[in-house]
Amino acid sequence: MMGQSSPNTAILDQSIQELPLSEEFKLRSTLLGFNTLREISLSNKKRVFTKKDFSIFWWNELLDFMEEKGLSNYLNR
Repeated sequence: MMGQSSPNTAILDQSIQELPLSEEFKLRSTLLGFNTLREISLSNKKRVFTKKDFSIFWWNELLDFMEEKGLSNYLNR
């Protein structure tokens, strides 16, 4: 086996629109310019938090989902 990545890492590159997340989350992700969770994980969080379309509810749903999938460490990068 190559690397120590979680089997869930494929989720990072799936379209957010295909993931089991709320319609509000999907809409807000589009408004913020994100198509995948990897794009969010690689983004400058300070910039995201200050964008007009940012919502703490969106962020909390993201945190919960990433934690549930064992991927929360990707948000700290």
